[in-house]
Amino acid sequence: MLFDRIHVPCLLCGARARARLPLCEPCLAALPRLQNPCPRCALEHRGPTGSLCGRCLGSPPLFQHCIAALGYEFPLRQLIGRYKYQQQWLFGPLFQQLLWHRFSEALSLATPPEALIAVPLHPQRLRERGFNQALELARFLSRRSGIPLLHPLVNRQRHTPHQQGLSLKERHRNLKGAFHLEPPLPARHLMLVDDVVTSGATVNEITRLLLRKGANRVDVCCLARTGSPTAG
Repeated sequence: MLFDRIHVPCLLCGARARARLPLCEPCLAALPRLQNPCPRCALEHRGPTGSLCGRCLGSPPLFQHCIAALGYEFPLRQLIGRYKYQQQWLFGPLFQQLLWHRFSEALSLATPPEALIAVPLHPQRLRERGFNQALELARFLSRRSGIPLLHPLVNRQRHTPHQQGLSLKERHRNLKGAFHLEPPLPARHLMLVDDVVTSGATVNEITRLLLRKGANRVDVCCLARTGSPTAG
C-alpha cells in the first residue's frame, strides 16, 4: 500500500500519519464508532448486544443486513461534505480504506453477495456534482474483493428533492417510483453500496425494486450510518 511506503501528513491535523490510512493514531481513534448497532439496519440502540432494534422488531426494512463503517457524526460528517460538495478529492482514498476495513471484516463472517450495486444519482445531480460518491466506493470494493459491480443496472429516473428535513413517511413518498432497473437481473444476492444511510428510505426503495425483479436477498454497505439510540 502507498501509505505503508511513505510518510504522509494526517488529513485532519497535519501530524505524521502512522496507520495504513492518511490519519494519525489520535485522529483515527477519534472517528465516530457505532455503539451497539442493530445487526439488520445498523442503527445504534440500547437493547442487548447483537439484538434487533425496536424498529426492526416492529417493522423491519426490506434489506436483510446493513454494514456500516462509522457513525455519521463529527468529524466524518464534515469530511464527507467537503468531499461531495467542495471537491476535496483527497478524502476519497481515505473513505475507501475505511469502508474496505469494515466490509472485509463483515464478509469474513457471512456469505458474500454475488454482486455490488452503487446507489445511483439522477443525471442532473450527477452533472452538478461531477461524480457519484457511492459508485467510487463500490468500484473500490469490487476491485479489492473481486465481487462484480453491476453498473449501470439501477438508474434514478426521477429527480427528487433532497431528503433532508423530511419525515420518514415523506421520504418514502418522495422516492416512490424514482428508480428503474435495466433488465435482466444477473444475480440473486446483491449488496447496495452508498456513502451515507440516514433514514434508510433510499436503500429500502431500491431493495423493493430488486426483490420485485427477482433478487432473493439484498444487503447494504455504507461508509456512515446515522446513529440515533432508541430504547429497545
